[in-house]
Amino acid sequence: KGKADLSDDAKFVLHDLAKLMQRHRELKLKLVGHTSSEGDPDFNQKLSEDRAQAAVDFMISRGIAADRLEAEGKGSSEPIDENNPEANRRTEFIVIE
Repeated sequence: KGKADLSDDAKFVLHDLAKLMQRHRELKLKLVGHTSSEGDPDFNQKLSEDRAQAAVDFMISRGIAADRLEAEGKGSSEPIDENNPEANRRTEFIVIE
Protein backbone atom coordinates (compact mmCIF):
# COMPACT_ATOMS: atom_id res chain seq x y z
CA LYS A 1 0.00 0.00 0.00
CA GLY A 2 1.42 3.35 -1.01
CA LYS A 3 4.58 1.84 -2.54
CA ALA A 4 5.81 0.91 -5.98
CA ASP A 5 8.09 -1.90 -4.79
CA LEU A 6 7.65 -5.20 -6.59
CA SER A 7 6.54 -8.11 -4.43
CA ASP A 8 8.26 -11.49 -4.74
CA ASP A 9 5.14 -12.80 -6.49
CA ALA A 10 5.28 -9.94 -9.00
CA LYS A 11 8.97 -10.59 -9.68
CA PHE A 12 8.22 -14.27 -10.29
CA VAL A 13 5.53 -13.42 -12.86
CA LEU A 14 7.66 -10.74 -14.53
CA HIS A 15 10.63 -13.11 -14.71
CA ASP A 16 8.47 -15.64 -16.59
CA LEU A 17 7.12 -12.85 -18.80
CA ALA A 18 10.69 -11.80 -19.65
CA LYS A 19 11.51 -15.38 -20.65
CA LEU A 20 8.47 -15.40 -22.93
CA MET A 21 9.51 -12.10 -24.50
CA GLN A 22 13.02 -13.44 -25.09
CA ARG A 23 11.53 -16.33 -27.08
CA HIS A 24 9.12 -14.07 -28.98
CA ARG A 25 11.18 -11.09 -30.06
CA GLU A 26 8.24 -9.49 -31.91
CA LEU A 27 6.26 -8.98 -28.69
CA LYS A 28 5.83 -5.47 -27.32
CA LEU A 29 4.01 -4.75 -24.06
CA LYS A 30 2.40 -1.89 -22.21
CA LEU A 31 2.55 -2.23 -18.43
CA VAL A 32 -0.27 -0.31 -16.77
CA GLY A 33 -0.21 0.58 -13.07
CA HIS A 34 -3.35 1.07 -10.97
CA THR A 35 -4.14 2.12 -7.40
CA SER A 36 -7.07 1.96 -5.05
CA SER A 37 -9.19 5.08 -4.63
CA GLU A 38 -7.89 5.62 -1.09
CA GLY A 39 -5.85 8.76 -0.59
CA ASP A 40 -4.99 11.76 -2.72
CA PRO A 41 -5.75 11.43 -6.47
CA ASP A 42 -2.51 13.17 -7.51
CA PHE A 43 -0.46 10.87 -5.27
CA ASN A 44 -2.32 7.85 -6.66
CA GLN A 45 -1.62 8.90 -10.24
CA LYS A 46 2.11 9.22 -9.56
CA LEU A 47 2.10 5.94 -7.62
CA SER A 48 0.43 4.11 -10.51
CA GLU A 49 3.05 5.50 -12.90
CA ASP A 50 5.82 4.41 -10.53
CA ARG A 51 4.34 0.90 -10.28
CA ALA A 52 4.24 0.52 -14.05
CA GLN A 53 7.79 1.86 -14.38
CA ALA A 54 9.05 -0.52 -11.68
CA ALA A 55 7.72 -3.43 -13.74
CA VAL A 56 9.30 -2.03 -16.92
CA ASP A 57 12.64 -1.52 -15.13
CA PHE A 58 12.55 -5.11 -13.86
CA MET A 59 11.93 -6.40 -17.40
CA ILE A 60 14.80 -4.30 -18.75
CA SER A 61 17.07 -5.71 -16.02
CA ARG A 62 16.18 -9.17 -17.37
CA GLY A 63 17.42 -8.29 -20.85
CA ILE A 64 14.27 -6.99 -22.53
CA ALA A 65 14.94 -3.97 -24.76
CA ALA A 66 13.35 -0.76 -23.50
CA ASP A 67 11.84 -0.04 -26.91
CA ARG A 68 9.64 -3.13 -26.52
CA LEU A 69 8.06 -1.83 -23.31
CA GLU A 70 5.81 1.06 -22.33
CA ALA A 71 4.72 2.20 -18.87
CA GLU A 72 1.42 3.93 -18.14
CA GLY A 73 -0.30 4.94 -14.92
CA LYS A 74 -4.07 5.06 -14.55
CA GLY A 75 -4.30 6.08 -10.89
CA SER A 76 -7.60 4.93 -9.43
CA SER A 77 -9.57 5.59 -12.63
CA GLU A 78 -10.20 1.92 -13.54
CA PRO A 79 -11.09 -0.08 -10.42
CA ILE A 80 -11.92 -3.74 -10.84
CA ASP A 81 -13.72 -4.00 -7.48
CA GLU A 82 -14.99 -0.88 -5.69
CA ASN A 83 -15.36 -2.87 -2.44
CA ASN A 84 -11.85 -4.34 -2.45
CA PRO A 85 -9.06 -1.74 -2.47
CA GLU A 86 -6.40 -4.47 -2.51
CA ALA A 87 -7.70 -5.84 -5.84
CA ASN A 88 -7.37 -2.40 -7.41
CA ARG A 89 -3.67 -2.09 -6.52
CA ARG A 90 -2.20 -3.87 -9.51
CA THR A 91 -0.08 -3.71 -12.63
CA GLU A 92 -1.46 -5.19 -15.82
CA PHE A 93 0.34 -5.98 -19.03
CA ILE A 94 -1.19 -5.52 -22.45
CA VAL A 95 0.23 -6.87 -25.70
CA ILE A 96 0.53 -3.92 -28.08
CA GLU A 97 2.31 -5.75 -30.89
